Amino acid sequence: MFRDGRQVGEDGSSCRVTGLDGAKITTNCVLSVRLPDGQLTAQSLWTKGSDTVRMAVTGGTGAYRGATGELTCNDIQTPHETYHIVLDR
Repeated sequence: MFRDGRQVGEDGSSCRVTGLDGAKITTNCVLSVRLPDGQLTAQSLWTKGSDTVRMAVTGGTGAYRGATGELTCNDIQTPHETYHIVLDR
């Protein structure tokens, strides 16, 4: 993960197929983000092919312990993928 050209962390995710409707594939995705002061987790349903998903921040460690909020991921599965994280606290 990079911010203003500088590496600030790393991420990893997995998605499990939860529904098939013709070519429409729905998945349940879990994402972990490691940052210098701790980690954040997020989860959401995602329809394969859509380029934006809004995920619920489901917790964290370190400075992010007990975190809630929303993580928006744009340009999914492209070299331009970005995250915008808004925490409630």
